[in-house]
Amino acid sequence: MKDKNAPVQAPPSFQTSNQVKLLIRMLLLLCVLRGTAANAGVIATDPGDYVAFPAGTNLAVLYYNHAERNDVYLNGHKQDVPGFGLDNDIAAYRAVHYMQLGPLLAAPQVIVPFGSLRMKGASDTSASGVGDPLIGSAFWLINDPTHNRYLSFGTWVAPPLGNYDADDGPVNIGENRWKGVLHTSYTQSLFGNLSGEVTAEWDFFGENDDFAGMTRKQSHIFELQTHLRYDFSPGNFVGASYYHTTGGENRLNGVDLDDSLNTKRYLLSVARMVAPTVQLMGQVGQDLEVRNGPKEDFRVSLRLVKIF
Repeated sequence: MKDKNAPVQAPPSFQTSNQVKLLIRMLLLLCVLRGTAANAGVIATDPGDYVAFPAGTNLAVLYYNHAERNDVYLNGHKQDVPGFGLDNDIAAYRAVHYMQLGPLLAAPQVIVPFGSLRMKGASDTSASGVGDPLIGSAFWLINDPTHNRYLSFGTWVAPPLGNYDADDGPVNIGENRWKGVLHTSYTQSLFGNLSGEVTAEWDFFGENDDFAGMTRKQSHIFELQTHLRYDFSPGNFVGASYYHTTGGENRLNGVDLDDSLNTKRYLLSVARMVAPTVQLMGQVGQDLEVRNGPKEDFRVSLRLVKIF
């Protein structure tokens, strides 16, 4: 009988073949690339996200993201992977309720992602369905709309409830593991109608014990999210965002893949109130630099918010 406590050894080809490791890295990074609206961070913020609404306000938010990737990088070097392509069409529904909890304003919420992934290469692979829901809340330590100053933190947990097929490994919408997210954010008026925002995100993960017949573990992911926002009037603005993601090295059956992230990307945003209680925002952007994994060549996103 096999000793369940004995170390699990990867096959020799997995330990020695850089090509096989590269393929596994590419597949694993699909999981990182999904997130909410397929961002590298699990909950990537948009300009103005931590500008608080009054207690009693409700938000219904619908996100859509399309992204295309045609190149793969290994340790900062572009790899020759003929015919490779990775596209996603990911949407998410987010329900938020603002309420007063003692001295703190809170915003309990739930986020449910859904959509499809398509990978081209040696063989075409796709997945679609509902992802793992995120349940949590943001809390404001400083809520000063008069001077446009906000200091907040948030915490979320994602139970493994999404669509998942173990035989497909990372080509899934769900991840078959628990996931946690922590945010700390500060928003400050700079001058006139220009504001600056910075959010630090920390993502941590449970293990997936049924990952194409292997056990997958992943180290923490850290992401710095920054925004400049110019408000023309309440709810109407333009914004420029920069995101820097690090960490997230994967381990399969005890073997380190040396695939830690160091990804830099930008987004440009335009938001407009199309009705007194409805806001529409559009975004375009792409990756600027990638250490490991597919590089995003193009991204377009839409966000629709209903306030009630």
